[in-house]
Amino acid sequence: HATITMSCARIEGGEEEILKWMSEGKFDTSKLPIEVWPVSKCTEAFEYLNEKGADCFKILFDWSK
Repeated sequence: HATITMSCARIEGGEEEILKWMSEGKFDTSKLPIEVWPVSKCTEAFEYLNEKGADCFKILFDWSK
């Protein structure tokens, strides 16, 4: 039984299990409130995350630019 948590509190093997479910189409992430922010706005992103609380599951940083 895997649990989705913040990366600092993962259960051993949970990440692999979730990735396996995703690749098998058994875990749909399209409904998770994930947001992508440019890394240059990391300070604003963390302030936003604090304000939104549980309404924002995770912020991902785009390092490509």
